[in-house]
Amino acid sequence: MEPYQNIIKINDRVTNYGKIIVSILNKYTQKDLSRMDILDIGCGNGFFEFALSPYVHRIYGIDPSLPMLTSARQNNKHYKFKNIRFYNGNAENIPFTKKFDMILFSYSLHYTKNILKSLNKILKNINENGLIFILEPTKTFVSKKYNKTSPDYDKKIYNQKQKKLQHTRNQIKLFSSSHTILYQEYNNKKYGILLQIY
Repeated sequence: MEPYQNIIKINDRVTNYGKIIVSILNKYTQKDLSRMDILDIGCGNGFFEFALSPYVHRIYGIDPSLPMLTSARQNNKHYKFKNIRFYNGNAENIPFTKKFDMILFSYSLHYTKNILKSLNKILKNINENGLIFILEPTKTFVSKKYNKTSPDYDKKIYNQKQKKLQHTRNQIKLFSSSHTILYQEYNNKKYGILLQIY
């Protein structure tokens, strides 16, 4: 079987994740999510799109990986969500000029080669008073290789990951200070770190 070709099961895990993210978003914005067009950068197999689809107007996912996009499109074809679209691209190469009410990175910004450049590039695709949400793992992010209590824990991989995540946070803070914009950080040990930039 090709990698990433499995159909995502829309189960309690997906719907609960959607509810959790929506509750966090509602905590930080008074905007009506059901009227928002959202761009998810680094969408992978579409998990985040399927979790958020019931709550938003439209959600566009972009990813540089063609196998991931194939999986996302197969999932969408299977479930027939009408408000989801998937495209090939990344933060530095957004494949359209459309402006969005919210741009989000769901566990993907730390994979970006040039974080500051990417954050500056996406500004042309965000509406006035739009939001940038960045969801990133914390030290307690659930993964066998990163969890010190797991027999699969790998100290070298864990340390590399933490160094990369700290660099990402530093770049985000630098970006927000250079644009004189509001920056808030939400820390939840179970679900990761959510960074909001106006």
